[in-house]
Amino acid sequence: MFCFYLIREDNLFRFVLHEVVRQQGTERTEWHLTTGEIVSVLDHFEYEDGSGLQYADSTLQRWGRGFRSVLRDIGVLPGPQSLLSGC
Repeated sequence: MFCFYLIREDNLFRFVLHEVVRQQGTERTEWHLTTGEIVSVLDHFEYEDGSGLQYADSTLQRWGRGFRSVLRDIGVLPGPQSLLSGC
């Protein structure tokens, strides 16, 4: 399934998820995941060579919305979607 691939194989997705857990803890009901907060985490991502992401602001905003959507799809965040409906 694509969503589980993201968690296992996508370094950027894993970085953001790791930072959310590190900064906000493991209690998902306490997570405050606005698009702005996710973009803030993305701003701290660095490649091995020290360079950061070169994404346009609109791309970062879409990425943040997609991140939350995947977490809803797999049941990590509450929402109208479920594992059966999308991923």
